[in-house]
Amino acid sequence: MRTSALPDERRAVITGMGAVTPCGEGVAALIEAARAGKSALTTVTLDDGRQVGGGPAGLSQPQQYGNVDKTTALALAAAAQVLEPLPEAFRRTLGVFVGTGKPAMRLFERVHRDFLKHGPAAIPHDFIRRVAPSAPADAIAERFGCGGARLPLVGACSTGLDAVALAARKIRTGECTAALAGSSEASLTPLTVAAFERMGVLATREADPARAIKPFARDRSGFLIGEGAGVLLVESLASAKARVAEIFGEIAGWAVAGEAHHTTNLASDGSGIAHAIRQALDGAGLAPEAIAHVNAHGTATKLNDLVETRGIRAAFGKHAEQIKICSTKPVTGHLLSASASIELIITLGAMRSGFAPPTLNLDEADPACDLDYTPHTAVPCSIPHALVLNYGFGGHVAAVILSRSTDG
Repeated sequence: MRTSALPDERRAVITGMGAVTPCGEGVAALIEAARAGKSALTTVTLDDGRQVGGGPAGLSQPQQYGNVDKTTALALAAAAQVLEPLPEAFRRTLGVFVGTGKPAMRLFERVHRDFLKHGPAAIPHDFIRRVAPSAPADAIAERFGCGGARLPLVGACSTGLDAVALAARKIRTGECTAALAGSSEASLTPLTVAAFERMGVLATREADPARAIKPFARDRSGFLIGEGAGVLLVESLASAKARVAEIFGEIAGWAVAGEAHHTTNLASDGSGIAHAIRQALDGAGLAPEAIAHVNAHGTATKLNDLVETRGIRAAFGKHAEQIKICSTKPVTGHLLSASASIELIITLGAMRSGFAPPTLNLDEADPACDLDYTPHTAVPCSIPHALVLNYGFGGHVAAVILSRSTDG
């Protein structure tokens, strides 16, 4: 069923966005960097003094958020952009669906080092609360007085899409009027970087971090880690109209799926991805030909980009060749569980401004990755409906379809 056939109380729209990324604080800096194809990746010094390529979050004053880990500080900073202008009465019933994949890694590693040196006395009294997966959502609810349902999700790199899909589903069923949904992660830490290096998925061949991530390219070798947070205010169309709120787009369809295939690898034929795309299209009541743009997961790992290409082809058939596809991870780095919400925000900005973001560093495409990945330069185009795709270790697969307008 097309979403336009639903009553306004059951249609989920996005009326607010907040972001903190390597591109800086705020949504405007993020969208402009994606449009201009300006990478924010640089050389980062880890807590142990080691230098690696990555994308440190542009949070100017993390200390203003008190005694919290950076993952929580990022979530608070992004949430403040959306929630501070809203009246207290609206926030009082607002749900908070903000998740993270690896909570408080920086704090965890520091406390563990101190514990090994000094014993239990080195552990902060509130350590358990601060490293809980719910810490970012809890901190947002407490700081901004959000008294609605609190459902912090953990879905690896698809966490942000999972959260937005959950908010849309709650509105569709009438269980919720509005919720803040998104994800946050700060994992540029010695342990996390070393673990990804052991997996062989980090791009370390290029001296210049801005050139390191090469989605869909013949010579791709992996990603670099970025830190950030993205949140979206999802509410019913009826509520948005009553508030005379600005509407950035509608969540037309979604799929939160999974593969029982492999801990880190998706099915090589792309069938799990194709299944999620078809589910999202069915939920939106849209034909495949309605999709003009896909913001792909595009991690620049050998397997992901190939499997993602196969999944898009399987779902869209011949129309796949007409879709403007991109990966924006060369701009921000791979934000891990924060990537999905940030890429949703980029997609909404692209739809409103009428451009398909570029895929940077795509000098020579892999012959097996044979779709239009919008290399190097943004392309002006009309995007009435777009698809955002994200996947995560453990077999997580998520897809969200965004519509530019609410007039059907």
